[in-house]
Parts: sequence; C-alpha cells; structure tokens
Amino acid sequence: MKVENRYAETVSLHQYPEDEFDQAGAEGPVGLFREKPSRWKTVLPFLLVLIIVPVLAWGAVSFITSRSDNQTAETQSTTVATQAATETTEAPTNAEAATEATTQKPTEEPTETEPAVSKDVAIQILNGTRINGLAAEAVGKLQADGYQYVSASNASGWLTEATTIYYAPGTRAGAEAIGEILGISNLSENSTDLGNSDYVVVLKGDY
Repeated sequence: MKVENRYAETVSLHQYPEDEFDQAGAEGPVGLFREKPSRWKTVLPFLLVLIIVPVLAWGAVSFITSRSDNQTAETQSTTVATQAATETTEAPTNAEAATEATTQKPTEEPTETEPAVSKDVAIQILNGTRINGLAAEAVGKLQADGYQYVSASNASGWLTEATTIYYAPGTRAGAEAIGEILGISNLSENSTDLGNSDYVVVLKGDY
C-alpha cells in the first residue's frame, strides 16, 4: 500500500506541464554555486547622488545670482532715470526763480534829505575893493533869494587876497548856500571875528 501511495504522489507532481519558472530553476546554479550580486549596483546610486546634487545646487545658485544681478541693474537704471527726470523738472523751476528775481524791481533806498538851510540869519557883506556899489549888489542878490538880514559895508582889518565867506562853527551848510547864490566857493571857518553876524562875506577883486 505504501508503494502505491508513493507512486501516486510522484505521478501527481508531474501531471502538469513545465513552465518558465521550472526552466529558470533548472538552468540556474543551485546552492553554493549561485552568482554573487555586483558591488556597482550598490554604489552607483550614491555616486549619482554625489554628482547630481552639487550640479543642481550650482545651477540653482547661478540662477538666483543672475536674477539678483538683473534686478539690481533694473533698480539702478530706474534710479538714474528718476534722478534725471527730477533734475529736468528742477531746471525750469530754477529758471523761473531767476526770471522772477530779474523782473522784481530793486528796492529804492530812501535818500537822505538835507536839512533846510535857515535864511533867518545875519549876513554882513564887506567891500574890499575900490568898486563902488559892489557890496550893495551882493546884498540885493541875497535879499532876492529870501535873506532879509543882510547889510553892506567897507572891509577893514580883514587880511585876505581872495573873496571869502567866513562862517561860525557848525554853519558850513549855510555858507555853502550863500556861496551858490553869490558864486563864491572859498569858505573859511571863523569863531572870533564875526561879531554879531552869522556870516561875513569879504569881496575882493576876483569877485
């Protein structure tokens, strides 16, 4: 009975046709003679990672750097253009300011008015020549100009060779006014010989 069972089991194992798996097992090495796997299959992925990762990193850094440089260049170009536009805008403003400054009228400085010369003064006309009526003629000119206290006489004791107007200290302006009327430019300050007069006019041959 045991022999029949073993025969039946052997028949049952070979009752199916061989397939590709049976052929692969029959052709390949068995047990200790099986081929060892290659080391390159294990190392190759790491080598690829070591090569590809730096290349990708370098490419990313180069891209970011070039983009940053482009943005910086664009920013500088924009800044230069803005400054140029600002200067162009300020130029007309400066020109307008210069035009306004030119068109403004200069401020007129007030002129100092000379104090009016008083004609209420005593004037003595002395004739130091031999020409009769010379002093009286000078008196007439002064009175015609508004001087009322004018007298004529002959000169004595006045040592001068030229026609001269003598005046008290601080009254030169009045002497100049009298000189303009009579045509006399020689003026001399005198504080001792005027007597009761404010001005003394000595007429000589040059008058």
